[in-house]
Amino acid sequence: MQEGNYFGSQPPVVVKKKSRSKLILIILIICLLVGALAYFVGYPAYRYFKDGINLYSSSDAPPKVARDHDHIDYDEFSGELYVNDEIILIAYEGVSLREIEALATQHRAKVEQAMEEIGFYKLRLVSPVSYRTLMDLAARMQEEPIVEEAVLNYVSEIDTDTTEPAIPQVLDERAPLYPGDPWSNSSWDMDVPRGHNWGAEAVRAPAAWAYGDYLKPVNVGLIDTFPDLSHEDLEIEAYVAVTGDKTKYQRVTEMGKIKADMHGTHVGGTIGASWNSRGVSGIAGEKARLFYASAASPRDYKKGKVSSPLAVYDYIAAIQALVRQDVRVINISLNTSRLIGFAACRGNKKAIDHLEERARIVSIGLRRMIRNGSDFVICVAAGNNNNLPYYKASLAKYGYRSFALWPEFIVKPDRGDVDAKYNNFISLIEDEDVKGRIVVVGSVGINHKSSTDKETRYSYSSFSNIGPRVDVVGPGEDILSAVAGNRYTTLSGTSMATPHVTGVCGLVYAANPDLSAEEVKAIVLASTSGRWNYTGGYSGMVDAESAVVKALSTHHQAVNKVVRNDQGSGSLDLCFVIDTTGSMMDDMDNVKQNMVRILGEIGEKTDDYRIALIDYRDFPERTGAKSDYPSDIKLEFSRDDSTILEAINRLELGYGGDDPETVYSGLMAAVGLKWRPEATKVISVIGDAPPLDPEPYTGYTKDSVMTALYKADIRIDIDTSDARVLGAGEDSAIHVHSIGTDASYDAVDFFQELSDTTGGTFVNVGDASEVSDAIIDSIEQVDLREQYTYFTDFGPSLSYETVELHSDEGYLFEIKLDDQGTAQLDDMEPGHYSVLISRLGMSGVLDLTASGQFVTAGMEKADLLKKLSILWIRHWPVILLIGAGLVLLGVLTVLIIRSLARRGRRRREKEAAMAQAYYQYYGASAYAQPAPAVAPVASPTPGFCIHCGQALAPSDRFCNRCGKDRGR
Repeated sequence: MQEGNYFGSQPPVVVKKKSRSKLILIILIICLLVGALAYFVGYPAYRYFKDGINLYSSSDAPPKVARDHDHIDYDEFSGELYVNDEIILIAYEGVSLREIEALATQHRAKVEQAMEEIGFYKLRLVSPVSYRTLMDLAARMQEEPIVEEAVLNYVSEIDTDTTEPAIPQVLDERAPLYPGDPWSNSSWDMDVPRGHNWGAEAVRAPAAWAYGDYLKPVNVGLIDTFPDLSHEDLEIEAYVAVTGDKTKYQRVTEMGKIKADMHGTHVGGTIGASWNSRGVSGIAGEKARLFYASAASPRDYKKGKVSSPLAVYDYIAAIQALVRQDVRVINISLNTSRLIGFAACRGNKKAIDHLEERARIVSIGLRRMIRNGSDFVICVAAGNNNNLPYYKASLAKYGYRSFALWPEFIVKPDRGDVDAKYNNFISLIEDEDVKGRIVVVGSVGINHKSSTDKETRYSYSSFSNIGPRVDVVGPGEDILSAVAGNRYTTLSGTSMATPHVTGVCGLVYAANPDLSAEEVKAIVLASTSGRWNYTGGYSGMVDAESAVVKALSTHHQAVNKVVRNDQGSGSLDLCFVIDTTGSMMDDMDNVKQNMVRILGEIGEKTDDYRIALIDYRDFPERTGAKSDYPSDIKLEFSRDDSTILEAINRLELGYGGDDPETVYSGLMAAVGLKWRPEATKVISVIGDAPPLDPEPYTGYTKDSVMTALYKADIRIDIDTSDARVLGAGEDSAIHVHSIGTDASYDAVDFFQELSDTTGGTFVNVGDASEVSDAIIDSIEQVDLREQYTYFTDFGPSLSYETVELHSDEGYLFEIKLDDQGTAQLDDMEPGHYSVLISRLGMSGVLDLTASGQFVTAGMEKADLLKKLSILWIRHWPVILLIGAGLVLLGVLTVLIIRSLARRGRRRREKEAAMAQAYYQYYGASAYAQPAPAVAPVASPTPGFCIHCGQALAPSDRFCNRCGKDRGR
């Protein structure tokens, strides 16, 4: 034993390692603090100074449009944007401009702009006033006898959405016509649409252009951001309603200070780009003459600030400007505030009221234009916010905000299922005369995953809004068109899909300029191909070739026959037209007593039925009885059985005079009802007398009534419409089933001819007790198209999968399963269908029967390997995550075991070292016998380190092996 190992004059020097972990921890804490400071202070400050939005405020900030325009204000309480010194005054018909000017003067205002033909006037006050003051002033003006309505000029935030040869009765098939425009060197192939011109190929525009020698020029309008009037590929005639002038619309011939915008130029190019061997080709071919319209104040117009319409009056003025140029189709690829539209479709009352008030005002203006003889189709974009996130905010004006203070993984956003009718207040219009002229357009794009070299498949665009208001879809993804500065680029959105449909509507008008707007819409919708499903419905894609061929066919055939859809639904609209003159007492009693049974029989036929009730008698001028009338609508179409029974039981008898009655008036009243386009339309006429022919006072004749019945699904003005060629009875829009009640010979002849001509049935009963049975028999003869709604169940294991549906003819369409693995199929014919889930390599069958509407898909049975493969394909992220977790858990387990083993080994080594040191210090005798008692001495004694067992000299405070305090 060497003393140097135990005694030393100096304690060992302890060298401590640097704590890198502490340094890293401090850096992380600093980073977190800086990030939190930036997020909670920097980001709110940025939003406040950039957009004026206080993220921590309980109230909404004024929208940007209110901050940018002095004459536009925002009322925080109501959430309304409005022009602070203007009122829209809607006058009754016949009121002159002079009367309106006098009224304006009384209220210290002046008429700044007037659309006299529709009775719309914009009044400007001498100075801006508050929202409440404007509302009070509008209320006082509305009390004036010449004023129908007085409202504020509400503002909306805008988001950017030759002679002809004779036409033959049978059109020959023609080869497609391809223009010489380069389309960025894309080739043409309508069978497999691809490349930059895929949109024109998908709607089969080249096949429609082939009939160009039959087509006439048509005026097409554009309401959008200002297009580039100097673009090499565009010829646009632009008008601006300068609001300081009462009657004049300023034509813009040069851009001047006006700045062209990409959006309006792109939309205009898709509709009507020139065929000039440059750029692209417009869908309307060479037949479209493009017009643009907007509105601006004199001050803004001089500064070149002409934008898309913001105020309600501007919208109406822009449409009126186009109508004055005989524009037949108007494209509106704009939407009002996306946030308000989203909140409205989630049921927020303030948002719905906001849009409905604007829709109501615009509807009045459009209805008056139509009443004055203007006829036009408006194509409106469905909107692009179906995949955008929105966040609930109880303090926000409309209950939602488009941004969140917290990241998305903390605050889950609400998105999807956005109803297209709330995208633009024009889409929200419910007036039938106006709505029948509005086409709402959704978007589809190429599905590159399922498309092949020989087939192009499409899918409904994720951004495109949905719902039953979507009438049709068009190509809306990666669409090449012109943009400002003689350039071209691709854009996506329903704004790009809409001009495809607008162009097709223009081609339909070009094929037959005599068509009404509602007929044009009916032809376009009847010409769609394919089926693209979304939550709650589906739409077809516009087909230019089919639409043009149908439109050309209307020169020789009735419109109804041309647009007849053989794939209609199983719905039924049934109108009873009943003679209620004195001779019908017993017959009426029988109908009343058996009406419950009659409704039951109808319910057995279909559960989607509506009933209307009209009675007819005679003119009181002929009979002398005040209780008589030519016809009366007792019940508009209703689905409620109790309402139907109540209307039947309220029927009373009149006098009726001589034998002939006003049957024609009753039938014409039925024609004017609001029939559903997709429903089977039936009139059940019950009477015992022939019609007055011609009918006095009305002038109705048998021919005019037959024509009206034949084409009644297209709303027309019978008095001014030409009589189209009648076809077979099955082509009639309304089928008339006649029941004679001991009818006269003349009545029998008439009812028989009426039913034969319209594809109905006739029976003459001799006793009143047989009337109800005859009604039931006639209902059984109604041929409803066998199409049903099915609820299909593929099982929860296939939730959210995309399923392809195939018939014997090939691929039909695809559907998206919900979270339970189910899907709804509307308007499906019973039959055997095959299904395919390409992603999983699974196939199966769907057997749709007329008896069952709940169907379980029969999928192929999979072996273990197939099941594992499907499990991996469907859940590979979860499987990877679980696998990574298991690997990490295994690594941690190994590390813990190794750590425990290392600690045990060190403990054993320490004990061995201490025993060795003890042995060396005390010697072997210490193990042989107990050490003799030794009296304590005053001098220090050697010892051992309690940490590692190293023998230490008495003077060593620190261990010269491990560096630790020997006794601590």
